[in-house]
Amino acid sequence: MASGSNGPDGRRAERAKIVEAAYRLLAVDGASASVTDILAQAGLGTRAFYRLFDSKDELLLTMFRSDGDRALGDMEADAARAPNGRIALHGWLGALLHVAGDPTRRPRVAVLLSDEVMRAQGYTAERKHYDERQERGLRALLDRGRQDGSLPRADPDNDTQWVRALMDRGFEQAIALPEGADVAPLVASLLNFVDRALC
Repeated sequence: MASGSNGPDGRRAERAKIVEAAYRLLAVDGASASVTDILAQAGLGTRAFYRLFDSKDELLLTMFRSDGDRALGDMEADAARAPNGRIALHGWLGALLHVAGDPTRRPRVAVLLSDEVMRAQGYTAERKHYDERQERGLRALLDRGRQDGSLPRADPDNDTQWVRALMDRGFEQAIALPEGADVAPLVASLLNFVDRALC
């Protein structure tokens, strides 16, 4: 198995260094970073960068896609293990708000929502892919809850957009909380509203 910088393990290690360097540099509010800045932070040269990414925009989109896919994958797996649709929906919404409120993950979230990432060529398509996957997941949970009786008032075709809007608003509020603030009351408030609407 190849283990140098040209082998799969070496490329994975270089990719991780570049991604982490980009997160560190962009985590400062309003920060921007050039490829040169990122490589200096990572301790790598331009050959390593262009072996892995065609451009800075591709790096930023890779960061957005990787973190988004990881978060949604975790939420989907947790939902699949839940005993019914209502509990699965609670877990889905709570997990998303906790990501926004978690002080260890919050800086990464801020980077992914930054102007720097949103200006990347191809961002609109990546965001559309993420939003559509999020909506499919929510719709599946609402449909599951309607079928198993835990969300008897759910109308998945109509309610998915409204639950998504509530979730997005809750996420914005969680991001806006002061550092160290407990996100649990916000989660409880959202889940209480969802239960009153759908149960």
